[in-house]
Amino acid sequence: MKGTIYGIFNDENNVCYIGATTQKYPNTRFRQHKKQQHKDRYGDLFAYKENEPYFKVLDENEYDNLIDLRKQENHFINCYKKHPNLKCCNLKVAYLSPEDFPAAHKKSKQKYELTDNGKYYKKWANYRYTRKKIILKELQTYLDGLDRRLDIKPSMINQN
Repeated sequence: MKGTIYGIFNDENNVCYIGATTQKYPNTRFRQHKKQQHKDRYGDLFAYKENEPYFKVLDENEYDNLIDLRKQENHFINCYKKHPNLKCCNLKVAYLSPEDFPAAHKKSKQKYELTDNGKYYKKWANYRYTRKKIILKELQTYLDGLDRRLDIKPSMINQN
């Protein structure tokens, strides 16, 4: 599969974004980034006054699978994050190894639980869990009573 790793650079405020695509024409991916509804995701990348950000292909290769492409994209992200004169605005990593995933997932979950949405979700999850236990207990009590009332003995069956 042909994969392209690209960069979007803004020279006005020295911000860059690194991405990867398997699309035939990578410039279409740049136009998707420029759409109004996505501009707020990239911080200062599209906050330009005079010069628009420009698109540059960093690497174009054949990859065995998507994971290899993401690994290479992650390599470029790490390189540009270490660059002294550029601010890389990528918020997420492109690839996490299976060994790193559990720790990163736990950290992400803890971060989410501190947000307002996370607190709200946790409150309602606790409520649903508690309420479910109460309803199941009431249902079990009802079914036990029903079993006792419907306890049919062979002698009770009318044999004609």
